[in-house]
Amino acid sequence: MTTIKFRENAFLWLLAGCAVIALLVGGTADKEPEGFFVGVRAVVCFASVFAAVKAYTAKRETWTWLLGANAALYNPFVLVHLTRDTWQLLDLADIVLIVAAAIVLRVRGVKAPRPVDIDGAPVAAPPPKVREYRTPTVTERVLWCTLLVLCLAGAFLSQYAGIASDATEAQQQAHNQQTGSVTFGLAFWGYLVARLSRWRRPGRVALGSFLAGLVTVFAGAAAGGYARGTERNDEMSGVLVQIGQFDPALEARFRAGKGEPLAPMMQSSLKRALVQAPDEAVVAFAHQRFALIQGDSTKFLKRCVSALNGRGDYDFTASEQQAMMRVVGNLFSAAAGAHPAAQAVGNRSPSPDALAAYQRADPDDVLDDEAKRNALSEPEQCGIYTRVMNALLALPVKDAAPAIRATMVSG
Repeated sequence: MTTIKFRENAFLWLLAGCAVIALLVGGTADKEPEGFFVGVRAVVCFASVFAAVKAYTAKRETWTWLLGANAALYNPFVLVHLTRDTWQLLDLADIVLIVAAAIVLRVRGVKAPRPVDIDGAPVAAPPPKVREYRTPTVTERVLWCTLLVLCLAGAFLSQYAGIASDATEAQQQAHNQQTGSVTFGLAFWGYLVARLSRWRRPGRVALGSFLAGLVTVFAGAAAGGYARGTERNDEMSGVLVQIGQFDPALEARFRAGKGEPLAPMMQSSLKRALVQAPDEAVVAFAHQRFALIQGDSTKFLKRCVSALNGRGDYDFTASEQQAMMRVVGNLFSAAAGAHPAAQAVGNRSPSPDALAAYQRADPDDVLDDEAKRNALSEPEQCGIYTRVMNALLALPVKDAAPAIRATMVSG
């Protein structure tokens, strides 16, 4: 006869219920902050880990692996990114898995009849089956350590290259997920190899592999960050030399590093450089600056509006700020080396073709009227700025440069 022990099962069922509710809410949610879905993952991950431990204690290996894999899928540390439709299907399957685990892994009290022989005398129960484990041989240790070192070397180099390169935010996030998965993969395969080979203490093998992978990934990130920082410092020094060729006082203020905002320091020097630089340098600057400002996210929308209003507060990341400084350095260097005759030619007024293109892109003269600009929404302001820049950059250099000067210097 079997009885259910509610007190012993209460915590398992409570966690399972919370996980099911979290999955239902997360699967039906529309647009929520990123932290909301991280919270859903944390609840499901914790419930899966607890159930996996119970399954391991109960010697149910299949359930241990299923719940362990589910905990890794929903872990809140190394986020797995899938499409919304895929997540909805996984959430439904996960609800079934967690409910089934709560039923299968429940603690039951069993009252079994006492075995007796033919004469009615009690029969001794057979001894429990004990699994035999062994110490791995020297050859097995060498092979496993060699594979481990190769995996760790790959993780180190991969993380080093990812941090040291100028990857975008999305690329860096995907790279972190890949290298983070290495740490879980090493733990998984370490445990699997130890169990199949019947090595002693497979849990220690898995934990040691996980910690080794974790330390290696952090070491690769630290080394890559140091290398990139050193490279950026060297590159910044070269950019400051370019700026100093045109404006020594501005270079001195940069090197002083007193924490002054970037835009106010450069605004007046930048306008002078635009006036004095050759046409080709002005158009190249506009192209590169526009490429850094435009985009689809809310962050790029703010930058676009800031550029339209001439504020310069673009909220660049460290990598983007470095790229912007290179662009500015090239412009200042070109302005410093410009011949006086070329500077005089560069001060000419926009051509009729440039004015016509400008008028087509901004027929209501929004760029020249602050009240009209303020009356528009941010997407509308960004749309006007994008149309104007695309129209000007599509012109020949001799027509585009004067119009770009007039737009940026007056902004």
